[in-house]
Amino acid sequence: SGSGRRAGFSKSDSQRSFDSKGSSRSGRPGLGDRANSGSKKSVMSRAEKKLVREQSKLERRERKLMEKEEKEIKATRRRLLERRIKEEGGPRWTFLLQVVTILTLAELGLDLGTTIISFISLIGSFDCCGQIIEVGTLTLGVTIPYFCLIVIEFIILGCSVRQARANSARDRERMKKIDNVDEEWFDDTASWASLDAERTKFNFGKIIHYVLIANPFLGALITWTLLYEVSSRREAFVMLGLEGGALLLMFIGLWFERHHLNCCSLIVHATPLLPFAGICAVVWYYLQRGGICFRDGSFWFDNCGLCGPNDPIPDSTETCPDGSSPYQGTFCGEIVGEQFCYFSY
Repeated sequence: SGSGRRAGFSKSDSQRSFDSKGSSRSGRPGLGDRANSGSKKSVMSRAEKKLVREQSKLERRERKLMEKEEKEIKATRRRLLERRIKEEGGPRWTFLLQVVTILTLAELGLDLGTTIISFISLIGSFDCCGQIIEVGTLTLGVTIPYFCLIVIEFIILGCSVRQARANSARDRERMKKIDNVDEEWFDDTASWASLDAERTKFNFGKIIHYVLIANPFLGALITWTLLYEVSSRREAFVMLGLEGGALLLMFIGLWFERHHLNCCSLIVHATPLLPFAGICAVVWYYLQRGGICFRDGSFWFDNCGLCGPNDPIPDSTETCPDGSSPYQGTFCGEIVGEQFCYFSY
């Protein structure tokens, strides 16, 4: 019985061995095949992961190169646009131009105040020995052109602001097209106009600065006529203050735009100092004389000399008969042609 059990065990072991070999030959997976297939799958997955990583690196590198290229294109276009804007010239609505515009408006406001004071002074009238003196012809002849010039300057300033805002709006549209790399915006004639056409446009910003140079000359002339014809000391001092303030504002505006000036333009813009200094000297001289004389239909100095209350000095002499010096006063004689009036400041 013991030998029979051992023979049975041997037979069953040989049978299992035979079945295992047979199954391997017939193509059914055994234990060895399953191990081999698992190792192949792990090798395949590692290769795929490596390929994916390399592809992602390539994509990132290409993306960086494209971004760098776009930045270079935008920077090049921006440089070209800035150079084109510089070549075109013309004002731009920048913060600096806004400050200069405000200063110019204030300057024109002071000049306009000068004309208003002149008009108010012309409303008043005075008489000489009971006769109304019609004066103001010279003052009115200066005030009206000065007022018209200021109105023209306001119009030019408005055109300058409009031109600057239009140029800035066009530049902003150009800058927006820089972000679109695919757009051939250099061929867009609507936003990239002819350079010659842009250069031929009037630069109202430069015109207004040169036109303003005439204001101090006319302002000084009005101040002189007020002392000469109207004998108004207070108005003359007020107008001197207004003209001085206008000059100060003009030079402040020029200082903000000093990078646009050269030696010749500086000399031209410094010429308004001459009439202002001249009228200051004239006002000082007039005030030293104390007043002005109206005689024979005109104003002048030293024509109203008196030796007494009703004793004018002889026309051919400059001293009184007693040898004393005459004084300036008013004489209302019976003969109208011999009457004269002295108006003190």
